[in-house]
Amino acid sequence: MPRQTTILLLIAACGFAQEGRISGPLSGVVFDEPTHSVRAIVGVPGGSYFGSALLAGLERAAVSPDGRFAIGRRGDQVVGMTLDQPETVLGVAGSLFTWNRTSTAAVYREGGRLMIWKAGDAGAREAAVLPGEVTSLVVDSQGRDVYAAISGDGIYRYRENEDRVLLAPAANAASLALSSDDATLMAVDRDAKQVLEIDARNGGSTLFPQNGADPVAVALSKGTNVLVADGEGKSVSVYDRSSRAVVQTLELSFCPSRLDAISDGIFALNWRNRADALEIVTLQPQLAAYFVPAPEEN
Repeated sequence: MPRQTTILLLIAACGFAQEGRISGPLSGVVFDEPTHSVRAIVGVPGGSYFGSALLAGLERAAVSPDGRFAIGRRGDQVVGMTLDQPETVLGVAGSLFTWNRTSTAAVYREGGRLMIWKAGDAGAREAAVLPGEVTSLVVDSQGRDVYAAISGDGIYRYRENEDRVLLAPAANAASLALSSDDATLMAVDRDAKQVLEIDARNGGSTLFPQNGADPVAVALSKGTNVLVADGEGKSVSVYDRSSRAVVQTLELSFCPSRLDAISDGIFALNWRNRADALEIVTLQPQLAAYFVPAPEEN
């Protein structure tokens, strides 16, 4: 029988106080691929560590930015989870999950279909049928528009009961990031080794000037900053989105392969689906990368 989610997520001090090794300020909540569990990153930058597993047994999952919800796959079922409700079975064979900035909607791919689930709903609704393999997904703050990078094709916007809209013809796009006002979509074109700035409402893209030799991921802060991870240059650079000037560049000792927002101003680096050590990069109080030690198992 699946464990009830009363032991799962909410980022509340009382909840974490009951966990033996989870105490202190919380930096964020992530899904830990090697151990197949949802874990809290506790502590201030530089002293962060993985706390006790909040839920084990998930093969793949994504945690909402506020840490209150999760969506993931266990066996052949896709499940949605909250603190005070049992798991909600949403579908089968889900392979990709994401959340919007306001933690109200998740999107996943199931058998070529694009599905939307809002936390608290009894089930998911179908938004579209996808024409190919999805490499990246992002959803707007209202849970209405879904943006998908389709391998070998381009970047599309999907809206219920409307035809899909091609926003940019990038055959090998990755790492979609949406601005807080839902007006601008950023993406990495891996073939051209460029960062694209896309009009999320009307379509069309321009190159975002950046100094990286091999941009592998892009992210946006709530302010005006654009972060670009450079695999070849082993660095993360911060750009002012208005002036497009480099604000700061952080040299790394490894090749980054992702730049996923954990919480405001904190981003995860390193390879997915490998047992590499997790590192995080922070914007505050300064741009810096911190090693997160591997979890200590019970």
